[in-house]
Amino acid sequence: MKFLHKALALAAFAITASALPKQSNAQTMPVCPTSGTATQADMANYLEGCRGTPDRYVISIYEMGLCTANPIASGSYDPSSCVPTLISSGGQSVNLAGGASINLSSGPGGERPENGTYPYAYIHISNTFGLNGSYELCGGNACGDGGGGTWYSDGQDPDVAPGGDNADNTLAAGVDFVDVLTTFGPSNGPCTTTAYENVGGGRLDALLVDTDLTPSCTGAAKIIGSFSPSTPITIDDTVTGMDVGFTVTNNGMTISPANDGTIMSFLSGPFNPIFTILN
Repeated sequence: MKFLHKALALAAFAITASALPKQSNAQTMPVCPTSGTATQADMANYLEGCRGTPDRYVISIYEMGLCTANPIASGSYDPSSCVPTLISSGGQSVNLAGGASINLSSGPGGERPENGTYPYAYIHISNTFGLNGSYELCGGNACGDGGGGTWYSDGQDPDVAPGGDNADNTLAAGVDFVDVLTTFGPSNGPCTTTAYENVGGGRLDALLVDTDLTPSCTGAAKIIGSFSPSTPITIDDTVTGMDVGFTVTNNGMTISPANDGTIMSFLSGPFNPIFTILN
């Protein structure tokens, strides 16, 4: 019996190009001050980066489901304990911009998991992310060395930070850009295919893989994410469906300040899952 036929689809979570920060594979970034409230001096306290809300956040989802064990615990992918609840061979593109929670309660493929307790959910996504970012300093007024106003993504690769996009405070609007993940470590460091981060409601683990789902940096094509919610998901006869949405509010974009507190670059960040059991 098709799981989606029972109106039960898993639209889980994502681990993105800097969702699990490049500086460390076990680090939780702080949330940035609300856009428009921070000064350059404030932002100079966030030189390792902080989380904000993107104006555009597009990902492609290929597969997702529930598991009784962590499918990437060993550093490679083992789906033997998992049930796919959604399969899209060509990738299902979704835009999570503006902090919206999007519910994917229908979609291609997938099965209904057997009754039981599932401590993990998993997802396959592309290692490319379509973004657009902005962040306002000093309430739009001049501050410091002319660093005030709104900083926008300019569509150009950053001069210093690995990956992401340069920021510019002379533009009238942000420019769309693509952030591509090829390692969870520094771009000039050794290949790092695994990472994790604690987020709202649980823990995210990530594995960077090639088209054969084998761990790889040079051939990176997808990310496999595993989410362990604080409360395991229980499926029983009373469950008629499960809505799982996600949000990028204060989380889906990494903002990287320069040493003087101006905005240097924008990168991608994670989004959080929201599970709702339907009875």
